[in-house]
Parts: sequence; C-alpha cells; structure tokens
Amino acid sequence: MIQNATRPIRILAALVCAALLGHTPARAQDMVSPETLPQGFVVIVTDANKQASASRPIYWASGKNSWNPGDNDYKLSPRSDGRWQIVFEGGELGENVEFKFTLGGWGSVETDPEGQDIPNRTFPDLDASTIRAGEKPVIELTVPRFRVGGEGHKIAPEYRPLEVTGSVKRLQVAGGAGSAAGQQRDLLVWLPPHYEQHPDEAYPVLYMMDGQNLYQKHEGIPAEWGMDETATSLIASGQARPFIVVGVPHGGASRMEEYLPGSSASGKTLFGRTPAGDEHIAWIAREVMPRVERAFRVAKGPRNTAIGGSSAGGLIALHAALTRPDLFGMVLAESPALQLDAIDLDMVARANGSPRLPGRMFIGMGGAEHLPGSGFYDTTTNRHINAARALADAVRGRSAVELVIDPEAGHNERAWAERLPKAIVHLFPAE
Repeated sequence: MIQNATRPIRILAALVCAALLGHTPARAQDMVSPETLPQGFVVIVTDANKQASASRPIYWASGKNSWNPGDNDYKLSPRSDGRWQIVFEGGELGENVEFKFTLGGWGSVETDPEGQDIPNRTFPDLDASTIRAGEKPVIELTVPRFRVGGEGHKIAPEYRPLEVTGSVKRLQVAGGAGSAAGQQRDLLVWLPPHYEQHPDEAYPVLYMMDGQNLYQKHEGIPAEWGMDETATSLIASGQARPFIVVGVPHGGASRMEEYLPGSSASGKTLFGRTPAGDEHIAWIAREVMPRVERAFRVAKGPRNTAIGGSSAGGLIALHAALTRPDLFGMVLAESPALQLDAIDLDMVARANGSPRLPGRMFIGMGGAEHLPGSGFYDTTTNRHINAARALADAVRGRSAVELVIDPEAGHNERAWAERLPKAIVHLFPAE
C-alpha cells in the first residue's frame, strides 16, 4: 500500500528533474520500432569482457535466420574503437524481432555478468523526433559476458558419448547442398532394441532433418525431441513396429540453403539465402541413403522409408515426399512453413497437382507458433494453421493423413516431442 501511494510522487519528481535538466520525456506517439524505419538502423555492441576477436567474431541470431548462431550474413564487424557493429536495412527484419548475440555457437551465447542465461533481446523503441530524415539511427548495446565452453547444438566430437536410450551409431558422410557441399558430418543412427536380437530382420527407416536435436538437449534449444525414449516405449508396448531413425544434422550456416525447396539455379532468394533444397534431396538419395543401407539392415522401398523434420526441416521433408514419392512413402512434418510467397512455394497447390502422394503423412501445428519477423507463423491470422488444414484436405483420400493442431503449442522441440508419439504410431503402426 505504501509503495503504491508513493509512486505518483516518484513520477512527479522524475518529471521535475527532467524539466530542470531541459529534457522533455518523449510522448508515446513519438516512439517507433527501429525495424519499421525505411532507412534502417545501426547496432553497435560493446563486448564488456573482451571475449570476441577477429578469429572469433560476434554473430546475431534470431528467427530471421532460423536462430543460426554462426550465420556469416549476420556477423558483426569490428570497429576501430574496440566495439562491434552490424547494419540493418529498412524492412529487412519485420517487427518485434527477438534475438541474441553469440560467438558462433550456442555454447558461446551471451549471458548475464554471472554467466546465467538471459531472455531473448528485442530492440528498444526510438524517439522519432530525434531521427533525421534518411539517417540511420544508432542503437548501442552491451554484452556483459559470453558463455565459455562447448559448441552448443553442433555435433559432439567422435569421442564424446551420447546419452541416449538404446543404441546410437555414428556414420560419417560427406557433402551436402549449397555451401555445405564440402562438409563432413556424422549421421546419428538409432537402432531399435530388436535390431541386435533379430540379426536376420530388416527394418523401416525414418530420416530426420536437424538430427542433432533428436536424442539429447543442447544449449540454445528448450528441449530435445526424446526420439530414443519415445520410440523405445512405443515399440516395447506394441503400439509401433520396430524402425531405425537416421538423424541427419543440419549444415550449420548452410541450414536454410539446404532446407528451402528449390534449386540454386533458380536465381531466387529467401531470407538472404539461395534455395538448394532440390540439391539437398538429391544428396540424401545419392549419398546418405546408400551409406545407411550399406551399414545397417534397412528395409528398402517407399513403403519402408520416411522423411521428417520440423520448421524448415519439416518443409524440406514435405517437399521431398511430394517430389520423390518413389523414395519416401511416409513424411513427418512438424510446424512446416507451407506457403512462402517469395519463392512461389505453395505446398497445397503442389499436393493438388501431384499425380502420386506418399502413403502416410503426419502434419503437426501449434496455435502459439508466433515467430516475430518470420512473416508466416502468425497467431493473429492463423495463416500457418489454415494452410495446414488446407494441405490435409488436399491429400485426404489419396494419402493416409493425420493432422494434429495443439492450440497451446509453440514453435519448439518441446511441442514437437509432445506430438511425436502420435506421429510414430501413425507412420509405423504395429502390424
């Protein structure tokens, strides 16, 4: 009660001080979001702990670049005064963008001075009356500290054991699409308990994009999929037939290239990336699948082969299943962006025009998947949910499709893990 009573006095004192100092508080109508300025704006960052360097620069990560912590397109430039700078052009980000700074990985994300996690940042509103026409205003921010240690979501080194339920084998594979063409990465192959017990049996397989998030939680993500625990439980209870899971890690900074449907020859771009999804699917068919089939007892053919993923990974999984139903007879698509106008991508139209569809499809969406700046996941218009319903209607009758919409679910691994049991039972029902 006393606190509430003194609040008007404190506000009055602040106004008096401002008047004595010659400052007039900006009116609410004078304040603007910097992302809305047509001329763009500049961000200058002070690295208070002097941890960044030329060999380990600062990066900006947000929903705009799928939270890629080492995106070279959003790498800050060093300044002569020891600080770091990034310039955003007008209309580049959308409004109310949430973000964080890293040193190239979620293992080196910014923290508070004590090294504890902090909430996502947003840009402060600016006083429009102080901004000259055409001038890029400057926003100054300070990072008290960057986390020191692991590499976050990046794949663990060969010697580091994975803490999983069951057995996960590493299988190195070369190549990728776009700028990932020269990479080496480890496939993370989960084998069902029956695998060792039945040496003469072959198993259906699920190829999952963003495979580094399936079996254990990494820094920078709210949860893991729990694929190993969920699959083990469903198989043991007789609700699902045994199957193999191949986690295909994304290509780091090339993730959006690999997961955007289309060809690099198209000349189109989205989020500053040239789509190379067609090349990514070709790489899976040419390199990944034969590598897995040589190493493990895999039941071949589209009836036994599924592809899946979430967000952009779910989008490329759908694209693969719709364009290559001869390879993939099943698809698990969590929170896919089904309509991307900038590259003329409309999965509903694509499904309507496809003479052949995958036999089984699982599509999951959440009602709270608002990603500021994404332009697609919009809880105001429910564009993503309406598109998911339209896609399910377009394939129903030609494919066994299950659509699950959770009104309370967001856009994260925790939501995808919650829906995973339904997806597995739908795609791999007990025979």
